[in-house]
Amino acid sequence: MSAFFRRKDMRRNDMNQGFLKVFFTLVLLFSAATLLSAGARQESATPLDQIGFQKSGLPITAVPTKLVVMTERHPNHTVSSFNEFEVVRDILGPTNIEIEWWEIARVAYRERINLAFASQDLPDVIFRGLGDRAQQMRYGSEGLLIPLQDLVETYGVNLQNFYARYPDVWRSAVLPGGNVYSLPGRTPYADDRIDGPRTRPMLINAFWLDRLGLDIPNTLEELENVLRAFKTRDPRGTGKPDEIPMSFQWPIGPQQLFGMFGHVVDPVVHVTIENGQVIFTANTEGYKAGIEWLRDMYAEGLIDQEAFVHDTAQFNAKGQEGLYGIVFSRWDTVTDARVLETKEYVPMPPVLGPSGTRVWLHAPGNISHGQASITSAARYPEVAIRFLDVIAEPTNLAILTTGPLGYSQYIDDAGVWKYMAAPAGQGWAEFRHSRSFGEVVPQFRDEVAINMLPDGVNRWVTDIYQQIEPFFYPEPYRMDYYFTEQETEELSTLGTDIRSFILQKQAEWVMGLADIDREWSGYVDRLRRMGLERYVEIHQNARDRYESQR
Repeated sequence: MSAFFRRKDMRRNDMNQGFLKVFFTLVLLFSAATLLSAGARQESATPLDQIGFQKSGLPITAVPTKLVVMTERHPNHTVSSFNEFEVVRDILGPTNIEIEWWEIARVAYRERINLAFASQDLPDVIFRGLGDRAQQMRYGSEGLLIPLQDLVETYGVNLQNFYARYPDVWRSAVLPGGNVYSLPGRTPYADDRIDGPRTRPMLINAFWLDRLGLDIPNTLEELENVLRAFKTRDPRGTGKPDEIPMSFQWPIGPQQLFGMFGHVVDPVVHVTIENGQVIFTANTEGYKAGIEWLRDMYAEGLIDQEAFVHDTAQFNAKGQEGLYGIVFSRWDTVTDARVLETKEYVPMPPVLGPSGTRVWLHAPGNISHGQASITSAARYPEVAIRFLDVIAEPTNLAILTTGPLGYSQYIDDAGVWKYMAAPAGQGWAEFRHSRSFGEVVPQFRDEVAINMLPDGVNRWVTDIYQQIEPFFYPEPYRMDYYFTEQETEELSTLGTDIRSFILQKQAEWVMGLADIDREWSGYVDRLRRMGLERYVEIHQNARDRYESQR
């Protein structure tokens, strides 16, 4: 014992005893606090070390680590689980990530995502399901989505390279407040000007025209006559009335014909631009005339009676059978052979309408939002972003999207990646989805990937572009527009309600389930009461911001 404590003992033993009690109590408290602090640091700082997380290279983790990924299933997918794909084994296997896939049918995917957030029963990662920036803002502000900008900067080597090549893509995803809650990508379409998320080329069956001695229609009257000939004159030569004069997947496609009646109609936002002003189109007389024309064609049996209800697989199956006379479709729906090799289907320019107009919707801006998001359920966000970064590597993405080398693609003598032809009688979409994710995997597509389209597609794209480019509407609504936090919050309900109401009435009117003439004035008034003026104002603000920063 020190001299200090001996002196204290001589002078005041009872004080010494009290002091020692206090002293040892403090020591114990200090020790406990130290242990608790160390424990807390261990709990917060070491989980990544415990799984052997690596900031670069493979594997991502030394210890097998589970990651729950929600994604949609394409109608052409046939495997029972995506883990059966050899591309998963070959490309994602080396990461040492054990993937639990939540595979949701395309028709139910958006609803299932909404349910996951409502119940907070969330996966770690969501593929291609949160393209609506209003949703991103909402779920991000609620803490259900994790900000991604710092994770990309720290761990996303391939993602950084992609966004460095396309800085506008990244900037478009930055929400008010500076956060990015969902990784943006680029459209996988051959050419976003004619074949994108809001547009489809109009293809006509050239074989049927030849057999019936008809030309590609140039006016609305000629179009109607061709459709009637397709229905009544047995162009397939089967002796059965099995032809479908016109088909599409509502709502994408036939609304592009509304340009015949004075206005192009965007099937998603229902606005267009005229002299810098945002114009709502779904309450105009030209729009009404377009709906009435579709109604008459549908009643006459000239439009596919399943157009409003068939799913992608059913739509594609009829196209692969060659049942369509005119179809609004990508090149791979009616099978690549029918479009690229035999030229059975050829692109058709817009027809001249009764208003004297001939215009066509195009949707510039190949930015595709919501490619991948990380939720608050992710125990290891760093692992999740590295997993996404592996997917974003260009070679990996090409194989995950299209299939193994030697099966659906190859590298030619010049080192150029090329797609292989689908087997006879099988569409390209069906072919590639048999052994790959196809378009359900996040699309960080660069020009190399887009130019990998099958031989002939780029020539086909050029051909159709040359035919319809003279009729492009001069001031299209761009998908690159962005909204403030307040606008985003408003559109999350206002925009959804207005669009849902419009789609409901479109289907009812065209199918003859309701009378557009009787309901029109009430329809227009209800749109007004739903907040249409504010809806247009928000889109005008977004358009003006975009133009001011160009």
